[in-house]
Amino acid sequence: MKKTKLLLISLLLTDFVMLLQPENARAGDVQITCDLRVLELTSQQRNQIRLRRQQYKTRQRQMNENLMNQNVTDKQLSLRHFFSKSAFDNQQADEIAKQRYANDVRQTVAELNFYHDIFQLLDNRQREIWLQQCVQPAGRI
Repeated sequence: MKKTKLLLISLLLTDFVMLLQPENARAGDVQITCDLRVLELTSQQRNQIRLRRQQYKTRQRQMNENLMNQNVTDKQLSLRHFFSKSAFDNQQADEIAKQRYANDVRQTVAELNFYHDIFQLLDNRQREIWLQQCVQPAGRI
């Protein structure tokens, strides 16, 4: 019976940790990979983090919906106009590139905002653990 309870608690904690992690937990050149159990969060911190995660996911969904709602025809017309010119237009190419990556920039800013909010909820000891164990350069995990 004790083993069953321990297994259940372990599974619940694992689910909670996974709940907190945004998909592709990457913000720019930083990848957040952390088993939040090492932080020994209080129940109040867990609840606050859960709320922040829900808010983050809502913002992400809204950003994705906005991206999907952008008019594809306008993008196609812009590209057709660009390629129809006899000379390469650096300025227009720059604008096309900026439009293409603008959503990635917005998502990175939203992720950094989320992680900053989480970091602010931690006490000094937890912050040290977070910085030492959770924040890694991307590609080194």
